[in-house]
Amino acid sequence: LRDASGPEPAWVRAQRKTFTNWLNSVLIDNGSEIRIQNIDSDLGNGKIFEEILVCLAKIQRPKSNAKTGRVHEMDHLAQLFEKMRQLNMKVDDVSPEDVLDGRSKLILGLVWKFVQRFQFQGSSVEEESAAGGAKAAGDEGVEDAPPPAPALSLAEARNALLQWVQGRLEPFPEFEVNNFKDSWRDGTAFLALIYSFNPDLVDLAALDKTAAADNLKRAFDMAEEHWGVYRLLEVEDMLTSPDDKCVMTYVGMLQKKLRPNEEAIARAAAAREAAAAEAQRKKEEEAKLKEEEEAARIKAERRKAENIEEAQEAEAEADEALQSSNYDDAIAGFTLAAVCWSKVPDKEMEQRCATKADAAANAQRVATNLKQGAELLSSAAVLDAAEKWTEAAAQYTAAADVLRDGEDAEEWQKAERVKAEEAAAACLTKHAQRVETLKAAADSMAEGNKQMEARQYQAGEGAYEEAEILFAKGKDDAGIAEAMELKTKARELRQKQEAALEKANKHLEQGKALDIPVSFAEASKEYTLAQEAFVEGEDEAMAKECGELAAKAQASFERREELLKEGGQLMIKGEEQLDTKAYKEAELTFVKALDVYTQAVDESAMELAAAGIADAKERQTWAERQMVITLTAINCKNLPAIDLVSGLADPYAKIKAPWDKSVKEKSPVVKQNLNPEFPPHEMKFRIKYGMREKSALKGAIWDWDRVGRNEVIGEFDIPLMGVTGERPGTFTGEKSYTLTNKTSQGTVRMRWHCTPL
Repeated sequence: LRDASGPEPAWVRAQRKTFTNWLNSVLIDNGSEIRIQNIDSDLGNGKIFEEILVCLAKIQRPKSNAKTGRVHEMDHLAQLFEKMRQLNMKVDDVSPEDVLDGRSKLILGLVWKFVQRFQFQGSSVEEESAAGGAKAAGDEGVEDAPPPAPALSLAEARNALLQWVQGRLEPFPEFEVNNFKDSWRDGTAFLALIYSFNPDLVDLAALDKTAAADNLKRAFDMAEEHWGVYRLLEVEDMLTSPDDKCVMTYVGMLQKKLRPNEEAIARAAAAREAAAAEAQRKKEEEAKLKEEEEAARIKAERRKAENIEEAQEAEAEADEALQSSNYDDAIAGFTLAAVCWSKVPDKEMEQRCATKADAAANAQRVATNLKQGAELLSSAAVLDAAEKWTEAAAQYTAAADVLRDGEDAEEWQKAERVKAEEAAAACLTKHAQRVETLKAAADSMAEGNKQMEARQYQAGEGAYEEAEILFAKGKDDAGIAEAMELKTKARELRQKQEAALEKANKHLEQGKALDIPVSFAEASKEYTLAQEAFVEGEDEAMAKECGELAAKAQASFERREELLKEGGQLMIKGEEQLDTKAYKEAELTFVKALDVYTQAVDESAMELAAAGIADAKERQTWAERQMVITLTAINCKNLPAIDLVSGLADPYAKIKAPWDKSVKEKSPVVKQNLNPEFPPHEMKFRIKYGMREKSALKGAIWDWDRVGRNEVIGEFDIPLMGVTGERPGTFTGEKSYTLTNKTSQGTVRMRWHCTPL
């Protein structure tokens, strides 16, 4: 029989499941075929009780008694209780009769004593129990064996187990465990404890404390699969209200199963750390070696680059000196460049610079011989410039004759003579060339005019500039002036066109930058300005493209405005549905609004719609959640006299729940009193939170009559909106209510306590 003191507490249901699983795990571990199905009734069977003590304490079985009946069962249980006292277990607060009668809370307390004694006290308990059992059996060899140590108290067991857990989780401060209730609710503490023994099983960084159910199931599965830890706890019990004794029992079994692996796990962790350190050391050494090799390579490359740069500079300066006929500097520069190339090394470049040095020395020697010839050539050039081409040709021929007498004539004479002869021939053809040049200038002017007609101002400007150059070459001053004037006009038109196109491109770029949902209107304006600028810049194709872009952006702007308007209407509708408690319809409306705002790409509006969805879901959850209202009648004042003889009344309070006519509660009767103070008595009612606005508890004060003719003294209502909050929570208060009756006389004061389930 279970205790009949009202609704069964949640901790009793949780402990019954956990302790049943624990006892069955003891039976399984000890090879027993017995299983407990109902802990309240099965322990009343002396044989099952005896099997548990044999498995836990290794006691010697009492002499079997085949007789049945309550007296014999009580005697069997009494023998087992005596065995427990010999094991130094305190069982004075529970009796064999309690076990035989199936009193739940006392039986659970007895099983907890088993857990304290045999789960939290370690292997020494089994040794002590074995010794105690042998002594009880009359073994003379163990008469002096010390009595078993007393079982750990609840506080001692809790502190010892909590210290072990905190020690294991010390490296992980984000998983703080201070108790055996809420600290374990989300399952992460179980997973962190498993990680401390096998890091390969759990990724701590990926744990989500909001996924409590998944975390708990995963932890229980891992513990059972890898270490054979029995599943003593239920996920649902952990999520609603974890019981500390249940959690301690499971964690104690984890400790018992995992502690033998601690040393091996520590060695494996140390080995992993050592391997990681060695790998890191090798990695650092390799990095350092690579760094040194890279530094040496960079240094060599830098030295090589410096030599190349010095060689190139020296060769360039020498080339420049040679061009300036500064032969001494040229010889020195080529020689230095050859030395630098030898350090690179680059044999080909070294040889080239050495050859240049020799050539510079030879040039220096020949220069003297060329000087006289150069003077003649210079005078010929003057004549050539004065367009005295016949005289210039004669002078060039004289220069060739002089140069024949120079040193190394065989090497350079032919080249200089040919040069002089060619210069003479050039003088004769220059007139013809001038005619051709002026004709080409006229052609360039015609090309410029053609490009201007085609609005290709830059090409026209280039053609006029080319004509100007040709006219200058042909020494036609009038042609030069005309070409310059047309070139200036073409430049002005080109600059105007370029300015218009630059402006158009800026507006086009700005339009593309603004061509996003939040600025479609501004983008349309920029595209229109770009279209106008392209028209001004005479680019019809781009003007057409910008016009199309402007129209598209304007259409997108108008469509987005329509979507935002539609989304706003849906948001208003959703709020109205929330006000009318149509939470599911409101959620669907907010979902539609979110879809519309997503199409419009309005993030702030999307956040408002998402908040509306969450609000609707939360309110719907509140409406379905149940709560328990506990009422206590405190007193009544100024009740009318019902008993005409005594002038008094025998009042008691009676409360009904209109939503469930079968639920009625009443207080004890206070006799012969018109201002009664009622003794404490709780009257409990259960209701969904969403029903509170339209519901009220119906109360009445009755007068008790010995012959059963009870009479209503007065009635009152307790509106539920007055005793609950806006959201599910715990609320406590009290209030006086006026009794309604024929005389409207009297009040009753009630205390309430609301608790969500």
